[in-house]
Amino acid sequence: MTDESGFDSVVDFNLGEDAKAEPLVPAGNYTGNVTSVKFYPDGPNITFYVTLEGNGGVCSDGETPVDGANVPFKVWLPKAEDKDELTKSGRYTKFQWKVNNMQKVSDALGIDLGDKDAIRAGIEGAEWVGLEVVAKVVINEYEGNVSNQIDSMSLQ
Repeated sequence: MTDESGFDSVVDFNLGEDAKAEPLVPAGNYTGNVTSVKFYPDGPNITFYVTLEGNGGVCSDGETPVDGANVPFKVWLPKAEDKDELTKSGRYTKFQWKVNNMQKVSDALGIDLGDKDAIRAGIEGAEWVGLEVVAKVVINEYEGNVSNQIDSMSLQ
């Protein structure tokens, strides 16, 4: 006899025993490949996803390999209101900081981030997928959640 509630399809589990923290890649420089690039309009940002490869080592849990970890690198895009808001340091507008950062990324990776059309073409044409990079991986804490992200990257 089957359970009409649908719970018969749920495997047994125990949160106290089965829940585990996400294994984190230790902070440092790692080699990897860009495996996808996505545009997120809510940021707005473009996020490069880098799969680490050729590094060896294990994550914070002592068993998950570093190689194969997929780590994001966000490049923030300017919005209209950024021209009127200052960064925390007060030295730049958010617009200027984002544009300067985009220039650094463009130079470091040898890619065209010159305007919206170039970015759209790069993403839609998957032009940046396959780039071999050296990524500076950091551990980030945001609103109580700890995760890895890439702080900067350059071509291998």
